[in-house]
Amino acid sequence: MAAANESQSFAGILPDDEFVAVVVTARVKADRTGVVVDVPAVLTSRGVVLPLLDFCCDNRESRSLDWLEKLCRACCQFLEFAAAHRGMSDREILDAFALRRYTGTFAVDTGFDPSWLCWRPVSREAAKRTLSQLETFFGSFDEVRRLIRPLTAAYDLALEQAAYSHARERAFLGHTWSVKSKRTSSFFSASLPKTINPQDGEKPAFPEDRFMDLLLRGWNVNGRPSYRDMLITLLLNGGGVRLSEVFHLYVTDILPSRLEPGSTLVLFHHPTEGAAPEDWLDPRGGTTTGNRRAYLKERWGLEPRTLQRGASHAGWKGAAMSRDFGSKAFQVHWFMPQLGVIFQHIWNRYLADLVFLPRRHPYAFVNVRRGEPGDIYKASAFRTAHREAVRRIGLVPSRVQGTEPHGHRHAYGTRLHRAGVPGESIQRFLHHLSFESHLVYTHPFQLEVVETLGRAAANLGTDEVRRWNQCVDEVEYRIRKS
Repeated sequence: MAAANESQSFAGILPDDEFVAVVVTARVKADRTGVVVDVPAVLTSRGVVLPLLDFCCDNRESRSLDWLEKLCRACCQFLEFAAAHRGMSDREILDAFALRRYTGTFAVDTGFDPSWLCWRPVSREAAKRTLSQLETFFGSFDEVRRLIRPLTAAYDLALEQAAYSHARERAFLGHTWSVKSKRTSSFFSASLPKTINPQDGEKPAFPEDRFMDLLLRGWNVNGRPSYRDMLITLLLNGGGVRLSEVFHLYVTDILPSRLEPGSTLVLFHHPTEGAAPEDWLDPRGGTTTGNRRAYLKERWGLEPRTLQRGASHAGWKGAAMSRDFGSKAFQVHWFMPQLGVIFQHIWNRYLADLVFLPRRHPYAFVNVRRGEPGDIYKASAFRTAHREAVRRIGLVPSRVQGTEPHGHRHAYGTRLHRAGVPGESIQRFLHHLSFESHLVYTHPFQLEVVETLGRAAANLGTDEVRRWNQCVDEVEYRIRKS
């Protein structure tokens, strides 16, 4: 195997034929056990890019599948860019790739891209995320990896040389760089223009005065209420949970509350490390204990939804967990006790429909009228149904207006702030790991800003207000006259 060195150029290593690649799902059996894992991979005309496949297999448990898939797409873009710039040095390609990922590749005056990459400009934050993923991947190359399995394919060698060049350029003094140098700087990020840090303002929240309208009218389809979607909406708006978390709930995670009669206790367990439900029995009928990953595999033949590919995938953002319920879990805190009572009434009605549906999984929310009856309900299906429900009550689905699903969580957070709930409690109720995360809900709200500026204008005096009113009248007159 040709080891990476300073005399090589990773663009020169690439084959002369046109670069063609696609992100696929690879089914990998890493050892002699029966374990098979599905990971994203890059398939080129010369085969699978093996170093990237290794990285995805090694990091499947520590990184989300979404993150790994985005890394694969970033590697495709990087190899495509290098193939289009074979005459450039490594340093020039690293510099140019970081910048063109941000600016796009079309000329402003002609609108033409002779490289035929045809990349659109993206935000600095989006470019930085892509480059950060590549830096993480490039930093994974080491002597151990080279000894375990030689790199033989052209694209494998090109990525290894790119990692070598990237680490060398990041070094404090290029002429003193070695393979074992400490790699702490961020070369890619330094290649981007300086960022402008906007102040975080009010996050769009679902309109408070339209929530019950959505619950009772929006989710009523042709005279038939969608109890499942009503329950999810209550969890989002009344309990402040994230949409992705909802799709990890088991039927056994929803119980009558002992502290608040008539209300509901909803527990969100970690999708892999949370405790398995008590209906997991051994061959003798005794209760089996273990985590949810083991439960899903042995009881249902499934992987946790965080590890599933395709539409059944559901993410899990880091949430503050506790062991109050015997495992890594957190409890929904209803903003008003009445919301828990409403949830329990609807849950009872939903369960009456659920018992007649076939289920091959333990999840609480299933297909009822669309798709395969009893199959796992998908996040994409709820987003589509939510848009239809929003339109049903005369609103426009819009992230800016807070009428997308995540707007419900922001409605919960801003409601807590307006009610004077302390920051420490807001952090706990929203299950934030960081105290600073809740601060977005403490900024002045748009209505507060309008009212403040109105009071400020009134303080200028009647003459000043009269002068501005005359300006408005004059503009309106001239527009009508024209």
